[in-house]
Amino acid sequence: MGTPTLCIAIATYRRPKDLDNCLAALVPQLSGRTGVRVVVVNDASHDESYETIIRKHEGVIDYRVQSQNGGPGMARAAAFAGATEDYLVCTDDDCIAPPDWLDTLISVLVANRGVDLVAGAVRPVWTDDPSLYRRLLAVPASYPAPAFSREGLLTAVTANCAYRSEAYERAGGFNPAIRGATEDCYITQRILRNGGSYVVPGHLVMGHKAENRLGEMRRRFRGYGMGGAQIVFMEKLWQLAEISSDGSWRDAWRSIRSRVRRSWSESRRERRNLLTRFLFASITGLLAFEYERGWRRGIRRFGEREAKLPQRPGLGSRFVDFSDSGKAAIALGQKSS
Repeated sequence: MGTPTLCIAIATYRRPKDLDNCLAALVPQLSGRTGVRVVVVNDASHDESYETIIRKHEGVIDYRVQSQNGGPGMARAAAFAGATEDYLVCTDDDCIAPPDWLDTLISVLVANRGVDLVAGAVRPVWTDDPSLYRRLLAVPASYPAPAFSREGLLTAVTANCAYRSEAYERAGGFNPAIRGATEDCYITQRILRNGGSYVVPGHLVMGHKAENRLGEMRRRFRGYGMGGAQIVFMEKLWQLAEISSDGSWRDAWRSIRSRVRRSWSESRRERRNLLTRFLFASITGLLAFEYERGWRRGIRRFGEREAKLPQRPGLGSRFVDFSDSGKAAIALGQKSS
């Protein structure tokens, strides 16, 4: 068997400068390659700035413009429409690929022939010399990363992942009803529940533009929380509910404190000074609070016509009634170091 072919989707919306940085890092890695195609889908925000950027890479990338805004999932679905490549790869317009990213991804696929899902890691990067404040915003827990439950892989983040084309089609692709920040969790679980296998290579790392404003991060985490509730009730994905609160503020505070303590311990292991540890823990607590706000709103919004979340019988044993074939499918995964 030869080298697998790839269709790389980049969804963009109102971020032409970020897309310019993204393509500047990725396009050189295409040089001399065959079987790798990059498709940029503008989610109904095209303007002259985008035109200038796309012109730089004319003949190298495929550029498509959506007539209506449908969210990142639908933009990625549009990029994959009609694709004949072996693997469908996702990244974001605010991601900056390290020079060896494409080589590493292909080597992972060659070493894991036929794997259905590859879940890579994400690390914050800066496009300039950041201030101390901006560096402090780069809390490790605040950037997208593959998430796990007791059952195995929960989410492969669309900033850095690949789906085998047949597994993606069998899963039905992205769902237009999911417009929040959890379309990656949805498609991950669809693939796994259809018997898909996965690998999580720790050395496959994508750079993600570091946030400039705390407000942006707060809104993003509220979106994670609300989207998580939508996935839980739509897909009966109790594994995701297991890592959140039971919907009460009392349990939410328990969850927030747990995340803060973990952040403090991680900073201590990294031998950061006391002030940095305090600031990291504080930002982690704030983002955990925003997630729980979104989670509670989502429960009220999406759970109105569904059964309530399973009640916790005791610490460490809540939400143990996982549904249908998810448990068996996830067990097929291969987690690499």
